[in-house]
Amino acid sequence: DGFIAKDTLDNLETAGAAGEMISWIFDGQGQLIDCPINRCVTSMSLRDLAGTTIIGIAAGEEKIAAINGALKSGLLNGLITNEYTATRLLENSSQQGRSAE
Repeated sequence: DGFIAKDTLDNLETAGAAGEMISWIFDGQGQLIDCPINRCVTSMSLRDLAGTTIIGIAAGEEKIAAINGALKSGLLNGLITNEYTATRLLENSSQQGRSAE
């Protein structure tokens, strides 16, 4: 979105960043990554939101990894999206299920 410098964004990608929620940056498994931004975040802790209804709104190929990680970890327990994104998430889920067998 342009609010993070290119070199910082490159470092986050190298660290495995997949997405962010209320400024907290997480990986493809929905786990917070150790990075300077997460050490400076002043928004509510994601742990404080446990047990509440959290519905995300996201769509598009570039959001698949972030949505998938947030759903896997329980950061999100609801999602508003489009048909394309929902289909891709289901495909990813099916492929991961097959590889675990």
